[in-house]
Formats: sequence, C-alpha cells, structure tokens
Amino acid sequence: MGYKRRAMVKVLDRAPYNGAAIKQTLKRLGYQVVAGPPADVGPGDVIVTWNRYQRDMGHIQAFEAGGGKNIVFENSPLGRTRDGGPWYSVAVGGHNGAGVYREPDIMQFGRLNYPVREWGIKHTGTILFLATRHMGAPDAREPKSWLAKAMSFTQQKWNLTAKVRAHPGPQYAVPEVALEDDLKDTGVAITWGSSAGIKAILAGYPVFYGFDRWVGGLAAQELFKSDVLHPACVGRGPLIAQLATVINSLGEVEAGDPLAELLGV
Repeated sequence: MGYKRRAMVKVLDRAPYNGAAIKQTLKRLGYQVVAGPPADVGPGDVIVTWNRYQRDMGHIQAFEAGGGKNIVFENSPLGRTRDGGPWYSVAVGGHNGAGVYREPDIMQFGRLNYPVREWGIKHTGTILFLATRHMGAPDAREPKSWLAKAMSFTQQKWNLTAKVRAHPGPQYAVPEVALEDDLKDTGVAITWGSSAGIKAILAGYPVFYGFDRWVGGLAAQELFKSDVLHPACVGRGPLIAQLATVINSLGEVEAGDPLAELLGV
C-alpha cells in the first residue's frame, strides 16, 4: 500500500489509553505509522499524544512547524469509565477547550446517556473550589498560585468561606465525598477549568472559572469579571452540543469517524 501520510502515536498501547487501537485506525485511514518524526514533515502528517505534556512538546513542535497536526486524546470530562467506557476527549492541538474540536451537534448528546438537571441556585456562604493537578500543556494548566489567589479574592470581596475539593489523583480513586454532596453543601463552584466543573454545570450548579479557553466557559462565568453572589443561569446548549462531539467512545475511535473528521480524510 502506498502511504501518502505519516502518523506518530505517543499514546501508551495498553488500556485505558489504547494507543494500539489508535494506530490501527490510522492505518485504515491511510496513514503510515512511524516511530519518530519524519525529516520532511508535511501538512498531511499527524502526531497523536495524550494531552500536550512538556515531555512531548519537542515532537509536537516538529510536526506543527511542518504543517502537520497534533491530535490530542484525554479522558472524557464526563468520566472515563462510565457506561462501560473508556470514553475520550479528542481534539486538535489542545485539550479542555484549548484545541480545535469537531463541529458541535447537540443531537449527538443523547448517546452519552448523561443527565442534565435544572439550574438550582442557592448560597450557603461557602464556595466549593475544584482543584486540579497543575498538569497538561504549559499554556493551559492551572498556575500554581491561582487557587490561593481565587480563594483570597472571594474571601476579601464577599467574605465567603472556602472549601477545597482535591483532584482524585492519577489513579482516579473514588473520593470519600461525592461531588454532588459537596455541591449540595455549597451551591456554587469555582475552578480554573476542570472536568468536575463541567459535571457541576450539568448538575445545575453555577460555576466560575479562570482558564479563558476552558470549554466549560460556554456555560459558566469568568471569576474575576463576575458577581459570585448573583450567578447567571447561562444557557447550556452550546456546551452540551460541543461535549456531544468532543467525547468519543473507544468503539467510535476504532470506527474512525472522530479522527477522519478532525484530520479531513
């Protein structure tokens, strides 16, 4: 078979990452899977990575400088293993809103079988801060000082008590307290830009954020430009429509549609 395009896959072959399945899909789409970046990277070439970690940036930049694309995989913001899984977020050039997604389509959301509840706004005097792991692309991850800055801001401006919900960690251990229970105790959440924030929005809780490209910002408010005591019920349709196409199951990845659409093949 004469390959016209090359693909380098820097995603672990084993589950739950399933880089081996991604390689097979790319081969069916007409790509030659290579171990390293070609010397003559062109617009038809692609590098597939898990997030955009610093360890991969040299190879990513080599592809992008030659006109190639970086397909970014990550865990679905609605949960990796729900309904059997695994579910992935798939985009070009970024993650969590920093990249280019497939065309939004709200009609596809039903296949995710995820509940969306009515807005329920209340204030308890306590704000729930949804912490992240400070990982990912340098231009997208939460700055080390941001949480402390946000907590100080809300305390000084509105005299609100802070409750911090830690990230479950690299193994995604089940937290002692469910997110829904923490939200019920607080009513409003603040995040740099997290999956927990997206879940809170869909559960009907107002969320304020810091990352200006966060996909959840389609249905949330920027913290330092808003009144936390009077959150707006932002329409969630655009967020739901975007989640419907950015989230894909392993079976859908293997079928090829998400990659084919993002790569234009």
